[in-house]
Amino acid sequence: MKVSLVSYNINPLDSICSAASNCYDSDVGLSTLKGCYSSGHHSVFEFANFHFHIEGISRACSHQLVRHRTSHFAQRSQRYVNENNYTYVIPKSIADNEEMLKAYKWLNDDIQAFYEDAVKAGIPAEDARYALPNACETVIDMGFDFRNLMHFCNERLCSRAQWEIREVAKEMVKLVSEVSPELAQWLVPKCEAKQPYACPERKSCGRHKKCSELVFVEPETKINPEDYSVDLESSSKYCYLVVAPSGAGKDTVVNKLCEDYGLSRVKSYTTRPKRKDPKEDLSHIFVNKEEFDAKFDDMVAYTEYNGYEYGCTSEQVDNSDLYIIDVAGIEEVKQNYSGSKEFKVINIKTNAYDRLHRMRERGDLDRDILDRVNYDAKAFKNVDDIADVQIRNDDIDECVKEMYEYIKSNNSKQR
Repeated sequence: MKVSLVSYNINPLDSICSAASNCYDSDVGLSTLKGCYSSGHHSVFEFANFHFHIEGISRACSHQLVRHRTSHFAQRSQRYVNENNYTYVIPKSIADNEEMLKAYKWLNDDIQAFYEDAVKAGIPAEDARYALPNACETVIDMGFDFRNLMHFCNERLCSRAQWEIREVAKEMVKLVSEVSPELAQWLVPKCEAKQPYACPERKSCGRHKKCSELVFVEPETKINPEDYSVDLESSSKYCYLVVAPSGAGKDTVVNKLCEDYGLSRVKSYTTRPKRKDPKEDLSHIFVNKEEFDAKFDDMVAYTEYNGYEYGCTSEQVDNSDLYIIDVAGIEEVKQNYSGSKEFKVINIKTNAYDRLHRMRERGDLDRDILDRVNYDAKAFKNVDDIADVQIRNDDIDECVKEMYEYIKSNNSKQR
């Protein structure tokens, strides 16, 4: 295998900094680019381009390369180039097995003989090539902007990637390091693409912990359910299941209902880390994996999102008026809960601009915001059929007042 760097921007780093400077109307250096990277502002990285020439890889490898559809390719044609005496890649696992290596070479000799006989017999090369194996070596040119090169390396430097394409990625990193060492810091496997380092793969190589194993809990954190309950005598016969997409302000609304009107809320257990703004984290009890598992058998609702677990117990529902819950968990709670509460579903709505603004305000990265928006689009598709009432949150105070009036009206009806 041989990977060559054919061309690139005269100064890739300067090209990216120039684009970023336009965004922020100021001079941008490497430290600012690090901020762009960590915040998910990756479009500026598209202004650096790299053109690689790759020889001696298998057709099996090139088929994986071309799946990176936002890259550019020019590959040697098997329609117009005669493949007599073709060379082929021998995987190490086969090379290390003497018996299999002999059989592998015999097979390729037979294919070579068939290909040559077919061409001599007048079979067009484009048809004779149907007999050629995936092992047949090829030559391909591949062009990336740096943003897509980062993505390529995130995926293909992973130890779960196949060995051959992983070697291609390693060679690319070496070449970029020579011409722009500052940029090479971002050509890493996906487990090291953002902090904290964690493996998103279902089957991990063990280089870093899996996402689901990461725990951010203050050492003094104690689980004491009594801290999160209220007297049953003062609790409503209903538990109101509050659903809303990310950024709709549901936490703020529910917290204000509790503060202004003395209502209580379920604080679900979770293994996710706390956010920067402590006000955003009043809806959870933050625990480690072991503590979460100890509560699991008593849980009436459970979900996993982005590698973190969430759940609440029957006792928490008994002692609460409000429960912020994912749409998918509504039916689960109704089926698993066997206490005395009845349920009403409140869907909080707001406009897309306010949602995005709130998510950015609380410190969410752009890539995480996009993931959540896409997730919510599917999750809330049929929410109108599930909810008992729709309440808009264009103004926090008005929303809180409307929700309280709805809750009060239901409670008065039951009396």
